[in-house]
Amino acid sequence: MLDNVGRKRLAEQLQQYHKSGTHSSLKPGIPRHEQVQSKSDCIDTSSIVPADRSEHKYQHFIPTIGIVTALECEYQAMSFMLDSPPEAYNGTQPQGDPNKYKLGKIGGKHVVLVEVGEAIAAVTVCRLCDVFDTINIVFMVGVAGGVPNPDYDESEAMETTAYIRPHVRKGDVIVSYPIQNDGPAFVQYDYGKLVSKVASENFKENIKHKHFINLHPKALSAARELKQNPEIGNTLIDLINKQITKENQLKFRRPGDDEDILSGGKQHPVEPMLRNPGVPKVHFGIMASANSVMRSAEIRDKLAEAEHVIGFEMENSGVASATSISSKGCMFVRGVCDYADEEKDKRWQPYASLLAAATATYIIAEIK
Repeated sequence: MLDNVGRKRLAEQLQQYHKSGTHSSLKPGIPRHEQVQSKSDCIDTSSIVPADRSEHKYQHFIPTIGIVTALECEYQAMSFMLDSPPEAYNGTQPQGDPNKYKLGKIGGKHVVLVEVGEAIAAVTVCRLCDVFDTINIVFMVGVAGGVPNPDYDESEAMETTAYIRPHVRKGDVIVSYPIQNDGPAFVQYDYGKLVSKVASENFKENIKHKHFINLHPKALSAARELKQNPEIGNTLIDLINKQITKENQLKFRRPGDDEDILSGGKQHPVEPMLRNPGVPKVHFGIMASANSVMRSAEIRDKLAEAEHVIGFEMENSGVASATSISSKGCMFVRGVCDYADEEKDKRWQPYASLLAAATATYIIAEIK
């Protein structure tokens, strides 16, 4: 559950949003996106074509899943994965909501896609759930920095039931997942404090807090199905080939192995049994979330050792806080585009976005 520190932080972020008072005119028992609010509660629609209220355009569109992305390449990649091209939503939105929602289906399930843009993730999710209150699961889908483990021993990992931190490479996928019962799916940390305390014996105490978040049980069950699929890497590639045109695949193509080099002269461990060349691996484990970018191999490795972290990103904490307040569940899927170190760049972002989108699509389609 969200602790007092998390609630206070989110309350500060959403203060302006809640001041708008857009909830008072909503009618109980009717999805928000079907309701027509008063002029004072709506955005200025003078410059757009109004929704066709006479035909109740959205009355049969009852979304249960929201999908949030942060970057344009993530948004495009997720759009490719919908059953058909998404439709722009032009219905009623609360005053001050700049989000541009896209409506579509995945595996026959109604979904709403939105990009964070210039807002913070927590505010975007609160607005999403305010407009579409039938949503019960919010997916955060995008890229992340992975944590390599050059000392990873494949033989040891195959022979033991104990958790061994995997070797995460560019082009792999991370699904946020507790590595022990009732454990956290990610930890929140303060990057600035860790920089100043990196050499301290009290390093672990500077991790802000762990989130014991409500990963939605149905999404978690679908993720378990994914985890048990030994051919998931090839399945994702097949899904991409099916959903995306050759032209767009070129724009989101995989960089060469010569662009997947570890810093400090370290080498990737050999994984002859569990990794096929050019095929992504999907990892299930703990991600670390902060409001600033991780760019330090030293801090990355210390945090990974302290909390079994396998990936770093910047939005999960806000999404978890917002879904908790909105009484929704969540799930996080990230494609690995760099190693969260001093040499990070953007060359792998499009391909990593595409793999994250394909993985999220697989999980959503499997939700019962």
